[in-house]
Amino acid sequence: QAVTFQGMQWVVVVATDTRSWTQRVYSGVQINTTIVVCSIVGTCLLSLLLVRLLTRPLRQLVEDMKLLSQMKVTQPMTFPESCLSELNDLMRSFETLCWCLREYRKFMPETLW
Repeated sequence: QAVTFQGMQWVVVVATDTRSWTQRVYSGVQINTTIVVCSIVGTCLLSLLLVRLLTRPLRQLVEDMKLLSQMKVTQPMTFPESCLSELNDLMRSFETLCWCLREYRKFMPETLW
């Protein structure tokens, strides 16, 4: 578009190096892509860690319940601490149940179990 200045029409042409501009755009895209990929990988690793923390005590509890179902409660059962208070409460209740069954078992004839 022509610009009129002091009675004359001027055409202003701006020459830029497109390589420097596109390099900045591509480097920004690469940085953003790296951040997104690192975030996804970090989230996956964190979720795997959280799943392991939650399932380890539950697996132990399942194994001990299988023993309990066969009346194999001769030894005290202990569980690893969990980061969730609900799981810790459940495990303490199960330990109490096992203790009560061991005490009750003392009064039963061996032929019953």
